[in-house]
Amino acid sequence: MSVAETEASIVKIVSLKDPVDAMSRLRLLAPIETLVYRRDSDSADQSEGRPVVLVPKASSSLVDVINFLRSGDASAFDDRAKKIVRLGATVQLIQLLAALHTRKVVHGKLEPKSVLLFSHGLLYLSDLGRARRQGERFTTSRPSRYGAPEVLEHPETPYTYSRDAYSLGIILFELWCGRLPFDLGTPGVDSSEKLENSHPATLYQTVRNLDQRLSFDVCPSDMPESVKTLIRKFLTRRRWTRLVPQAALRDANFRRTMQLLQETVQGNVTDRVRGRLALRSSFEFRNEEAVGQSELASLASSMTVTAPEGEALEVAREAGLRSGASINLVSATTGEQVTVSLRAPLGIGEYTAVFSGFISGIDSELAVKAFLGKTTESMSVAETEASILKIVSLKDPVDAMSRLRLLAPIETLVYRRDSDSADQSEGRPVVLVPKASSSLVDVINFLRSGDASAFDDRAKKIVRLGATVQLIQLLAALHTRKVVHGKLEPKSVLLFSHGLLYLSDLGRARRHGERFTTSRPSRYGAPEVLEHPETPYTYSRDAYSLGIILFELWCGRLPFDLGTPGVDSSEKLENSHPVILYQTVRNLDQRLSFDVCPSDMPESVKTLIRKFLTRRRWTRLVPQAALRDANFRRTMQLLQETVQGNGETQV
Repeated sequence: MSVAETEASIVKIVSLKDPVDAMSRLRLLAPIETLVYRRDSDSADQSEGRPVVLVPKASSSLVDVINFLRSGDASAFDDRAKKIVRLGATVQLIQLLAALHTRKVVHGKLEPKSVLLFSHGLLYLSDLGRARRQGERFTTSRPSRYGAPEVLEHPETPYTYSRDAYSLGIILFELWCGRLPFDLGTPGVDSSEKLENSHPATLYQTVRNLDQRLSFDVCPSDMPESVKTLIRKFLTRRRWTRLVPQAALRDANFRRTMQLLQETVQGNVTDRVRGRLALRSSFEFRNEEAVGQSELASLASSMTVTAPEGEALEVAREAGLRSGASINLVSATTGEQVTVSLRAPLGIGEYTAVFSGFISGIDSELAVKAFLGKTTESMSVAETEASILKIVSLKDPVDAMSRLRLLAPIETLVYRRDSDSADQSEGRPVVLVPKASSSLVDVINFLRSGDASAFDDRAKKIVRLGATVQLIQLLAALHTRKVVHGKLEPKSVLLFSHGLLYLSDLGRARRHGERFTTSRPSRYGAPEVLEHPETPYTYSRDAYSLGIILFELWCGRLPFDLGTPGVDSSEKLENSHPVILYQTVRNLDQRLSFDVCPSDMPESVKTLIRKFLTRRRWTRLVPQAALRDANFRRTMQLLQETVQGNGETQV
């Protein structure tokens, strides 16, 4: 039978009737359907009876896996992940051929392109046009670099399981070592001249003792001895002494390789759950107290808060929202008319302008947050902010402040339909929240400015340690409610006069696992969100932003040489946005440096930041788990010691 006929009838050759059965029992890609040209079609004279077969579509082939592992792109995988890939592929390849040989069928021309990788991580055999039953003959006119010596010397040699075993040994060597053994030319690595002069059909004629020529000098240092021994046994020159895949399944070296794979995977799982699942604590605040609170309160009263500037204020002015203005609104809950008198602007967001203000009948000063913009995204942000109590499963904004330290609206107002600004609002709410003294932006700016000289080193350390502890607790409390902030930045954290931090700007908050795509990437965003904005919400998204914020709090600038607003030039800010930088720097973990940070920055804080800033989100420490981490406990202890006057500098 020809190659085409064999491929079309492979189900019959392996003594099965169903291609689904072939996939599940042998992991072999048999045709789902075999087609032929219509006799009256334009191409009928070209087909000459040759079939067209339909098979399931794979994600890639073993060629792509090998190329990836030997390329610079593999730096995105740590050593353990690469080892798992190689060990897993080694085990699957041996099992694939053992399953085929159990059916008394030999592949005949096994190469990396004959092995396909599917999206669920399993390998399947394909390209079975040269497959034959054990003992049959089929002579090919095109020798393969992966072919056994006896086939290259005598192409008419009968099919044996050892033919496939030799090709398997060559493939495994290339998988682990990035090139072919015996100084054979390697496609994609060596020059065309080298490829031509070192084809096995030529080289095997001059080198008789291949066993002694096999060297693992070019291979990774962590290549297991059990894998090396299996490869040696597959690559024995004499076919009758060669290990075949069915026998390999019972070989002690295969069992050891399986054991190594399981141990390495279990170690990887331990890493993965350490950050996300292990010993995760539920958390809520029980009172309005925190260690280091008095220093933060002192800072809140002494800092100069910079007045906000930006496009959002211009948009607000156009809508009649400015200092000194009075606007008539209606309560969204009671329908009662409310007059709001606006004072100085407090802050701006992408779709918000915040003013200090008073409402009729109440003497207390409040923060008035007006939502701007007419896009679907801006409307969604406004709706979420107004309904955040429902999202966190609470009914009372006072309860949200005390238990979660979260700023939920005290009241949600809407424009009166007959007001001058009604046509501008289009249903967007105005929310009233307690007025803070400042934000974490002001704290960070103060600590890196000359004004901080008014605070001694101990006071600054207490501020940083206290803010570190409170920030981790804030997110742990929110995550306990199964809610992710989604766009955490320093301006999202407000400092009140009594020295406590509170979460705000919750318009992009979503339940864990939900999706929300924002059109404006943040400098504090996680790599997976910047690369794929539609990524579902996870606690690790907030954890990464927390790591960036903590680094800036302690070191005065962003990590990874990212441009820092208020520090770097506009050109630097533009050229070093994480959207650009993360595309070129794959291994962020190795790029994280604390050289610009204070000499008294505790090692426990550095370690927490490293764990929050792990590039792979599944290994990232999340805030709830951080509460039980030894480094968080050490940071708490340092804070208490420093407040008591007994703090020791960690170097």
